[in-house]
Amino acid sequence: RSTDVAEEPSAFSIFFVMVSVVGNQSLRAAAASSPHQRTTNDHCAQWAAPREERTTVATKSCAAQRCSEHKGHNQLFVRGLVAFAQSTLSLLLFATVGDIPHNQLLMCCQLVASASLVIQWHSGSPWMFVLRAIPSFVRFVLLVHLSACGRRHFWQDCDTHGWMDVRCPFRVIHIFAAARFFLNGSSLLLQFQYPLKGVTVHRGNEQLLVRAWVRIAGVPLQLLRGVLKQALLTSTQFERSSIEITINFIRCALITTSAASLFIQWRTSGTGMATISTKEELAATNDASVSESTPVVTLRDSSS
Repeated sequence: RSTDVAEEPSAFSIFFVMVSVVGNQSLRAAAASSPHQRTTNDHCAQWAAPREERTTVATKSCAAQRCSEHKGHNQLFVRGLVAFAQSTLSLLLFATVGDIPHNQLLMCCQLVASASLVIQWHSGSPWMFVLRAIPSFVRFVLLVHLSACGRRHFWQDCDTHGWMDVRCPFRVIHIFAAARFFLNGSSLLLQFQYPLKGVTVHRGNEQLLVRAWVRIAGVPLQLLRGVLKQALLTSTQFERSSIEITINFIRCALITTSAASLFIQWRTSGTGMATISTKEELAATNDASVSESTPVVTLRDSSS
């Protein structure tokens, strides 16, 4: 006869259960305080997040990576800094000397040129050539008016006496400076219209070299302005301040930097596709065929 008998738990089994419970609680507390466990929990929480949140995080990281990249040549950024430095000098001249006619428009043109260079460095947009050509033609108009009427606003009467007194050399310099900016703007439009003109394996667009020569021509013009202001206008009613003369000499260094940047970009913006001549290719093919057809002879030692 079989009967169901309920066994009472012994003291040893009760002790074993209590030790197991306390041990599991201790292990869980130690694991929770471990840095590896915290990292695992963070990863679990990250991957347990909804798909939309993970997509948003990935999109933000990709956008940050794209913002750190640029498509234009590095020398575009260099010239952007130079143009910004030129506008800073114009602002300093305006703040110290006063309201010089044409100076405000000159500073605006320099700021637009600086912004277009930085934007083209970042995005590689060819339309920045057109945007940068506009300030060049505006400065061409400013210099023509400065040569004809002197330091007068457009709504004021022209001062034609400057062609007959000590200021005559400066009027002539303004004409050469106007021609320089007309050539610079025309070169920018030509590079926009013909982006591959003169491009070779090792050299960039030919207009880069043209603008380098056009840009460096501004150095003697600024030197003449600074020297002649000090030599001809000192102790006259047309005397210029020492700050204005100093700025003329500082612009020489900035213009030289800009011209060197254009020359470097022309030297380093070629297509970069290496070509092999027919003779070199034939010679390489013959060398390969000879090396493959030459038998390998094993020499035995005669003493063996």
